[in-house]
Amino acid sequence: MGYLKKKVKDERGAWIAVYARSQEELDEKVEARLTQIEAAKVLASQPYVYQVAANWYATTTQRSFKRREDYRNAINRHICPVIGQMHIAEVTSADVASVMTAADGYSRSLQDKIASTLRQVFSYAKEKEYISESPCDKLKAGGKKPSEKNALTPEEQSTLLRVVAGQPIEGFVRLGLFAGLRREEILGLMWDCVVLDGPAPHVKVRRALRWEHNRPVVSDTLKSYASRRDVPIPPQLSEWLREHQAASGYVICTEAGQPWSEASFKSAWGYIKRRQTGTVARQRMDPKTGKPCKVQVEKKLGDKVPNSAVTIEIDFPVTPHILRHTYATSLLMAGTNIKIVQHLLGHEKVDTTLNIYTHLMERSAEANIGAVCAAFGGGRG
Repeated sequence: MGYLKKKVKDERGAWIAVYARSQEELDEKVEARLTQIEAAKVLASQPYVYQVAANWYATTTQRSFKRREDYRNAINRHICPVIGQMHIAEVTSADVASVMTAADGYSRSLQDKIASTLRQVFSYAKEKEYISESPCDKLKAGGKKPSEKNALTPEEQSTLLRVVAGQPIEGFVRLGLFAGLRREEILGLMWDCVVLDGPAPHVKVRRALRWEHNRPVVSDTLKSYASRRDVPIPPQLSEWLREHQAASGYVICTEAGQPWSEASFKSAWGYIKRRQTGTVARQRMDPKTGKPCKVQVEKKLGDKVPNSAVTIEIDFPVTPHILRHTYATSLLMAGTNIKIVQHLLGHEKVDTTLNIYTHLMERSAEANIGAVCAAFGGGRG
């Protein structure tokens, strides 16, 4: 017995054949295939994840620049590469979990940002009735616990200041070490916010510089309301500022007086990186093949960098954030009240300061007996 055949149009409008041995079987198969086609048509009418994410991101204009930067990074680098080309309605909890699995080697902080972004994107999709339930309801972030940051020792600070003396990056380093400003606050600082006269020299944090496609954009939008603050400065910074004081413009700027672009900052910071120990890729000729190849070369203290006059002088890690971390550590080790430290750092909540720096507080009975006795009138018995 031959096969019966009937043609139907699929979701793309193409004719496809359905075969069966009997009319009854053919009717059942055609009905099942038409049901599949209708479901596919409904799915095809649904937007893709990348489209929903872009539409949701457009609604976040009232968020801080840093928060939107976190969202954009999560969407572009972690969410869309995994599920961006899926229709929003077909994404399951397993698909969402695969996004987190792909980010497994990253920090807990980054995973929290990715998870938060996923929840908000799918909540937006539910609000728009693209989906009836969010696949993110049981989503949890993992990630590596951040390693404890080590502040620069006084000796390391002296070495760093000696190395950068007279270089464009010196002012940035001093503002980080002795005022604890964030990178965007340092680069956005203008001379109208530097007060060097009077009994308390200080800098006013009123602007922040961010980069958009390498271009510097300065605004008075800070990370939070607590970021707007006046920070007293010690002689190590005030004296440098007096020597370089200008009538107007940016404290850290190009020779033309313009704020630094991202490329300008990386170039200036490169002065430090080139003088640090560590490994670096160098091009060498392979003795076996005679072709150039890259090899990892160890940079050691006192070494000369090939084809330059640079000497390796820094044998400790230095990052822009370490400067701010060192500032906070110096304050706490000097016994500064935690609420004062919170204010000087521009933290919105004291919990943030405590979570980062609690390990620096002396907890032994011997160290704290004096404070307890002073609080209760000095009695010891």
